[in-house]
Amino acid sequence: MKNYISVAAILTLLTALAVWISLLTASGKAGGDIIFDRTTADFPVTFSHEDHVGINNLKCKACHPEPFKMQKTDILVYMSDFKKNKTCGLCHKGGRGFAPENNCTLCHVVKSEDTLMYKGMIQFSHYNHVVDGELQCDACHDHIFEPRKTSVSSGLTENELLRDFAGGYFCGACHDGVNLFELVGFFE
Repeated sequence: MKNYISVAAILTLLTALAVWISLLTASGKAGGDIIFDRTTADFPVTFSHEDHVGINNLKCKACHPEPFKMQKTDILVYMSDFKKNKTCGLCHKGGRGFAPENNCTLCHVVKSEDTLMYKGMIQFSHYNHVVDGELQCDACHDHIFEPRKTSVSSGLTENELLRDFAGGYFCGACHDGVNLFELVGFFE
């Protein structure tokens, strides 16, 4: 009889602990969501404590104090660090978490209103290309466009930009009239 009471007490304590952790996570006291939007607000990364602590049962010390301090600071997270198995890459490139190489939108949120403009002439929608067009980010980044650049080529005139499109540069790398509709003559 004594063993049954001990087992019941342990189960009760474990249940209470699980409820307490889930309440902390749900209330945000276990960290809540952290949005990293550093130099570009186009594709912020949302880190969910609920996914990491609540669902995947990670302990706080898995990330704190290294690679992240416990208190909220302006943490800069760069893809170059990720690729070196630092910050998020410590787990997600290091083999412990999912590898997001070919699915950037697992972490980066692409919003429908995100549109880049060039001199009022060209509108580029990441949503149309990434979500609707199902392109991976590396289809354009790093070999056609550098991430975090605010402008394609702000120093070029419209004619120079169209010349570059015709030469297969920038958007013209895909929009060449063969793979996708041609941009040269599109704005005339």
